[in-house]
Amino acid sequence: IFSCAFSRPKMELFLSFRGAAAVLIFTVLSLSLFSTNARQWKPEDIPNPTKAPVSCGRPDGRKSLLCDPDHLLSPSRANAVEQALDAIRASTAMMCGDTPQGFDVAVALVQWIATDGERVPVATRRFARELHSRWPVGSAGCGNGVLIFVSVGDPWMYVSTGKGSRDALPEPVLKETLAAILPLLFSDRVDEAVLVGVREIGSRLPLPVEDESPLPFGPLVVVDMILAEPELLLMVFHGLAWVILCFIGDLGTARLPPKTASDGAVTRCTRGRRVVHEEARGGRVADVAIAHPAA
Repeated sequence: IFSCAFSRPKMELFLSFRGAAAVLIFTVLSLSLFSTNARQWKPEDIPNPTKAPVSCGRPDGRKSLLCDPDHLLSPSRANAVEQALDAIRASTAMMCGDTPQGFDVAVALVQWIATDGERVPVATRRFARELHSRWPVGSAGCGNGVLIFVSVGDPWMYVSTGKGSRDALPEPVLKETLAAILPLLFSDRVDEAVLVGVREIGSRLPLPVEDESPLPFGPLVVVDMILAEPELLLMVFHGLAWVILCFIGDLGTARLPPKTASDGAVTRCTRGRRVVHEEARGGRVADVAIAHPAA
């Protein structure tokens, strides 16, 4: 009886351990079975959202830069992500030769990828780079594309940049951005992680530069400006009249002999100032500048 009294608790403890082990094994097998049955995507299998938006989870059929073939984002969050992508293209710019072009930021996310035996970070990087080239993202000549790729089941994220966008998104900036996003993925907050990632990348891209090229001021442009502004035309007319009167006055004064006081006052323009002969000293007239009285 004594031995049986102690064997029963031991048996119950043993059974409890067996139950816990069974639950653990069942969970592992279930996850393994789910990951085996779930589609493991390859880069060549991901549809292009600009050509097959419906296959990318965009039911309205409009061209898009978002591809979510496993429907991991909620419809409202997918719309918010697409609006953020459109805003980036409209509000950023880089020079492609002599032409400014906005940055094209695209997003692709799937549940699982086929790693082909590679480590997840290496496989994700290879996947994103190949997908970036296949779609392609951005202009091939400018390299103004950015691809944000997310493998949710792993979970892991990689940002692929073109040669033009790489200057705005160097490696330290990308590491800082990913450091803010990966914790959201690890906690299964996929919707939030994708939208935060898009906004973080967009905030790092340069804004359009104002055109600083010289204005085309030629003779015809100046004439058009004068004719379009009546006040400006009047000022030009007064200026020309003043120059002509000064020229005639100087010319006439240069040809006349020196004046005496009895000859009266003579007015002429000297160095842009109005001058009047007020008085004669020694038979000649002294020049005295007229100053405007204070108001």
